[in-house]
Amino acid sequence: MDSFKIYDYDSIKFNFLKVFNDHLRKVSKNKVKFIEDIIKIYKFDEKSKIETIFYDLFHKESFLKVYHDFIEKKLNLVFNKNFEFQRIPSVRIAFPGDKSVNFHNDCWYGHDDKIINIWIPLTNVKKTQCLAFLDTKENEDALKHFYREEPNLDYINEYCFKRSKFAELDYSQFLIFPTKSLHGTVENISSEIRVSFDFRICFDSQYGYKNKNFFVSLEKIKQNKFQKIKKKRSNKSLAIGYLNQKKIFDKMVISQTIQQESIKSYCKKNNLNLLKLETELVGFTKPINLENILFGNKVTTAKDIVLFSEKNLDLDQKDNSLLVENALKKNYVFHFVNEGTLLTNQKCK
Repeated sequence: MDSFKIYDYDSIKFNFLKVFNDHLRKVSKNKVKFIEDIIKIYKFDEKSKIETIFYDLFHKESFLKVYHDFIEKKLNLVFNKNFEFQRIPSVRIAFPGDKSVNFHNDCWYGHDDKIINIWIPLTNVKKTQCLAFLDTKENEDALKHFYREEPNLDYINEYCFKRSKFAELDYSQFLIFPTKSLHGTVENISSEIRVSFDFRICFDSQYGYKNKNFFVSLEKIKQNKFQKIKKKRSNKSLAIGYLNQKKIFDKMVISQTIQQESIKSYCKKNNLNLLKLETELVGFTKPINLENILFGNKVTTAKDIVLFSEKNLDLDQKDNSLLVENALKKNYVFHFVNEGTLLTNQKCK
């Protein structure tokens, strides 16, 4: 399969933009009437508020009806075979001057290499607003190189950017690309915000490291009523949840779903506002993503890192131990849900 393909769809029949704009108007009390106006009201450091608004929308019937219709009436024709799809898609927002995602492929986040990605922009995307891809041969060469050398994320970004091209789309078009395709973004130097959402489809129950509940079939959707989920936000200390899919506890893998729910429950009980969940990349011997969270371009004001277990840090490995030691010097605190302990710059409590 090519590194990516562009498809057209009927944006009147599947009017995602109207659903997003209607929701924005309602939530903002008509302060924001169109996606393009978000940057007039919200600042860059308030991006998480916009993401929350849209994730709330993803649980509402107004969105789910269009989402499920698109999957049934458009994607079924594209693939012409049974598949499951991501229950709740992911939203991506790139403010002017923003870079939304490093170069990566989704296998590094635990997705099976047969899973397919669908990316739908809600605005026209040109040049630096776009996702960028390597061509098929460059993609294969890059993956071999990265697995052999295990470079840091800055190197991966620079390497991929030099060899990539932008996938330019208009609203009413979408991208399809395989999980193994390396892709990423650069700084959005345009004056326009980019809002998009994406999801994955899975064939033959090949879930990778993801729990099967991450996906759902249309048949199951039709058997169940829509459930509305309300997310509550409060002013608490910020925390980042860190997921690691390495084998622990006598070579057993703790599912991401268990890790996520344990971390969420722990944060709720301990007055921590979970800013986001980050997953370690698969296929490398050192924790590349954790390094980026602590010292790279994913650094936030959050100093509390919450993990399912201390074994997720794999401190017997020299690189891991040194990384955590340097983080403690920067006043990071590691919370271990399973053990009920904290690792601080003083001691493990």
